[in-house]
Formats: sequence, structure tokens, C-alpha cells
Amino acid sequence: HYFIFSHVTMILIILSSNAYFITMTYYFNTEINISKVHTLHYLELDPSYSNDGETHDFWEMLYVISGSCTVVTTNNRFELSQEDLIFHKPNEFHSLYCNGNGYTIVFVTSFNCRSRIMRYFNEQCLSLPIELKSLLGKVITESRKVFNYSSMNGKDFTFTLKKDAPIGSEQLIRLYLEQFLILLLQKRQHLHSAGQEGEYSLLPLRPQRES
Repeated sequence: HYFIFSHVTMILIILSSNAYFITMTYYFNTEINISKVHTLHYLELDPSYSNDGETHDFWEMLYVISGSCTVVTTNNRFELSQEDLIFHKPNEFHSLYCNGNGYTIVFVTSFNCRSRIMRYFNEQCLSLPIELKSLLGKVITESRKVFNYSSMNGKDFTFTLKKDAPIGSEQLIRLYLEQFLILLLQKRQHLHSAGQEGEYSLLPLRPQRES
């Protein structure tokens, strides 16, 4: 006999008229599921770097490892410095330029994720919590094991799969990214419940609104 309750299936196995046992199967809920990755770039941008901007129908996340840069969206302009992180939701226009103050190193990843909970990252620009820095570092390290990076003109960057990429590394990248996003959400949830969210750097940085 089968009994299904939400994510749990109970199976009643009758051995005799007075003997039986119950087995239970739990189906895990997946909050964030990254189905495809479009870019995983570790980039060193020269002080005069700029691009014309873009839109695309998938998420993008940019993390400033060192240096500083400016990100412009449809309605806002954000000044980012070391350890700042910004999300661009699907179809949001965004462009980037450096500030002429030395080289800027950034990590950029873009990916498909239709999970509804991703809406909490809409238009988010924040300072990376120190306890999550090592996890994002794993994403960067693993991606450099898996892909070759190249630039044709200093602005358009491509990546190709290495022939000797370690087994399972592509899956690890996806798992690390999903874990990173989930832990960001859990941190915000915990501090919101404790009434401390206003003291935490996970809140968006204040944008400089375009005139």
C-alpha cells in the first residue's frame, strides 16, 4: 500500500495478519537549480577597459577580486570595489568600465536558473560575506581546472573545455555555485529573523542614480 504526503512516500508492507512494517522515502526539495552555464571568466581588466553593454535572457554575477570598476544598469550606476558582488537578472541591460586606477581583476559567471527564489537577487549589489569568500574561491579554482580562457581583442572573452579536465569538475562548479547562492539566501533569512539584517553587508549597496 502506498501513502504519499507532499515530499514523503510511505509504503506499508504487510507480512501477515499481525506483522507489518513501514518504509519511508523522502523527496528532497530543490530550491536552486542551475541548468546551464554560459560564462565562467577570471579576467584581468586594464585601467581603460570598457564595454558597450549587453542584455541576455539568463542571470549574470560579477565579483570584484581586486581593484575597482563601475557598473551601469538601465536606472542605476554602481561603484564597485574589492569583494563587491553584483547580480544582473535576465534581460537587464548592464555595462562595465574601469576607473583608470590600475588593473581590476573580476570573476564573471552567467547561468540559466528558473528557480523562483532567484527573485531575491534582483538588482542586488552587495559586499561578499567573509565566510562565503572561500566557497566562491572554489568556484574560481575549479573553473580554471576545467576551461581555457582567451580574448581576441581584449574585450570579447571565450572559454573552451580542457581535454584533461579532472573528472567531475564540471559538476563541482555547478554544485559550488548552487551552494553559494543558497548560503547567501540563508544568511539573509537568518539575520532577517533575528532583526539584524540592517547591520549586515548582504543588504544592497546604495546605487548612484543616473541623472
